[in-house]
Amino acid sequence: MSMLSIDANLLLYAFNTASPWHKDSRAWLTSMQREEEVAVSELILA
Repeated sequence: MSMLSIDANLLLYAFNTASPWHKDSRAWLTSMQREEEVAVSELILA
């Protein structure tokens, strides 16, 4: 099994309905929750 490391911006876009990337980010994030483990580095969040 592989693990994806994603940028925090993807999470922000997925939850920010005003973002022009909201729909695509939300769809991608939802699909990954079912297929692979996803990680966000604490360095990205700092």
